[in-house]
Parts: sequence; structure tokens; C-alpha cells
Amino acid sequence: MNFKKFATIVFILILITVFISFLFFPIKKNKIYRPKKEAINNFEIEGTLAFFNKKNKNLISKINVEIANNDFEKARGLMHRRFMPENVGMVFISDEAKQQSFWMKNTHIALDIIFVDVNSKIVQISANTVPYSEKSIPCKKKAKYVIEVNEYFCVNNNISVGDSIFLKKIKF
Repeated sequence: MNFKKFATIVFILILITVFISFLFFPIKKNKIYRPKKEAINNFEIEGTLAFFNKKNKNLISKINVEIANNDFEKARGLMHRRFMPENVGMVFISDEAKQQSFWMKNTHIALDIIFVDVNSKIVQISANTVPYSEKSIPCKKKAKYVIEVNEYFCVNNNISVGDSIFLKKIKF
């Protein structure tokens, strides 16, 4: 075999090897990583929620929140989660103000459940709910927003009925 034939065969083998490697191991393009949401201990942070005092309108407390955006997320809520960081909560937003009712089925964390009307005023707080309970926790007034936070959050932060909230959604 002469050198030209040998070089041609080697060149063809190299081309076939490169082609096959591109088929099975494609080149990954450099993509800029842009997270859709910030994650904190399995909570997808989609906004911040601030609580304001009813008397002097001063900021009382601010938390990061995951927002239950669809029917599945609203039905699941905080079920099956074993821990919620101190500065995190979950917000449920209804299309309109209505009488709301929640339960603690499959919820491992004791919660304070805060019901808020269309004017962003807290109308009811159901404090220290019982984990795993299937007992209904209804709101006596119409609420557009429902906020779930760790138990004793309201007491520890002096949050009460009549205080107001402001929800700021994070856009990605």
C-alpha cells in the first residue's frame, strides 16, 4: 500500500469518527443561565410580600413568597413539605373575592393562615393550625388572597386583622 492510499484511508476514518461523535455527543452551546425562579429549600420564590401596620402604615415585616399560580398548585399548597424557612410563605390568589376554606391534609407544618380582602386588608387570621387535620378552616369574610406562613408568625411579628399587605411579583 502506498502512502497516498494510506493517508486517504486514515483521513476518511477520522472524518467518520468525528461525524459519529457529533451524532452521539453533540456540542453544547454556551447558554446564559437565567433561572425562572429563585429557590430556597424547595420553595420557588416568585415574589415578596410586605405587611403594614393598620394604624401608622409602617412596615411590619417582609417575606419571600411562592405563589400558587394554577389549580394544581392551589390544590397542593404546602402539602408534603416538611420545612418552610422562617422568612418564606405561600400566597394563593383568587380571581375574585370569595369565601375561602382551607384544610391541613398532608401538611406537615403548623401554619398561620391569613385571609386578605380585595383592598389588601387582613380580614381574618387562623393561627396555629393543626398539621394533617382534615377539618375545614373557613374565612367568615370574602378574601381574594390567602397567605400561609409558619405558625406564630403573626404573633411574633405583631400582625393582626386590619393590617395590610403589598405583594410584589418577581418577573423573570
